[in-house]
Amino acid sequence: MNNNSINFGKLRTVTKAIEEIKKIDPNSAITKNYLRNLALNGQIRTFMASSRRLYDMDSIFSFFNAGGGDNVA
Repeated sequence: MNNNSINFGKLRTVTKAIEEIKKIDPNSAITKNYLRNLALNGQIRTFMASSRRLYDMDSIFSFFNAGGGDNVA
């Protein structure tokens, strides 16, 4: 096996990323705009494919599983 291989994970457009999240949690309040802001702030991984931004689903799930987001006490 080649040790230089790259694991691209699950890359989705913002619309498809929201669809994936809604499959897991149909009542999720996460929006496209919120994901875009996370990407622009470098909080989740994305890749540019021509003019499209592709969102790494593993990065999104890791962000939220680690307690990411604005916590209000």
